[in-house]
Amino acid sequence: MPFKANDDQSDSLLSYEVTTHPNPLQARPEDDLEVERSTLTIVVSNPLETPVLCKEIQIKIPHGTQADRLTDDLFSLDVRVSSKAWKFKDTKDGLITLSPKSGDPFLFDDDGGVIELYHIRVNEQVGTVLLTIQEQTKTQEDQSSSDFETRTAVLPIPKFPYGFQLHNFRPLTPLVANGESVTLKWDGYGLARYEIAYGSDTVTVVDVSGKPQWKSPPLNRTTTFILRAFVTDIGAATGTVEFDLTTTVMVANPEFLATQMVVANG
Repeated sequence: MPFKANDDQSDSLLSYEVTTHPNPLQARPEDDLEVERSTLTIVVSNPLETPVLCKEIQIKIPHGTQADRLTDDLFSLDVRVSSKAWKFKDTKDGLITLSPKSGDPFLFDDDGGVIELYHIRVNEQVGTVLLTIQEQTKTQEDQSSSDFETRTAVLPIPKFPYGFQLHNFRPLTPLVANGESVTLKWDGYGLARYEIAYGSDTVTVVDVSGKPQWKSPPLNRTTTFILRAFVTDIGAATGTVEFDLTTTVMVANPEFLATQMVVANG
């Protein structure tokens, strides 16, 4: 699943979602310069019902050798932009600036865009990187001022130990009868603590560490399950890193919660 901005640290008008390759990112092994380079793909879109005007987008790359930094080699990183309407400037100091080639604000309506940071040489430390994106935006409806506001999106991206893998979280059957259980399986490699969370009204969390599969209790409604992996690196200043996968199991003839509807005579 893509990494999204922290709501309590972000006020951007535009939406930013990041996927990584590999997924999750892996810290580089010590003294190994020949490992596969990594990629961050940032999808930019407008979640609002009104168009958004954008003058500039800046991406701040946390760089250094610490656990909360992405890379210690900015010169290895390259940039691609999906739209020919945009240009970018990469000064190799950790700041990438994108702006419309025309010089006029870009209109984000139904269409979005993709920014790709690739050939990244991830540093050696396990931890969580806070990727900061700043935009200069305003809504098209805002005709009261010609000023664009600087808004921020902060996206947490975990770096797991080298070689860690977790993928293919799936049910043995995607549809079960009301009252039946389902077996969930996943493929992974690397030491971690695993748990499965599910439930809408009351969230249930089950420890599934050391298991390749898990059987659910009887299901009465369509249910989304979240598989979470946690790794704690004793030397990491940012503590525990987390990676989530989701899957949904449909229930035939589900039970619905009873609700009371009051009709007023008027």
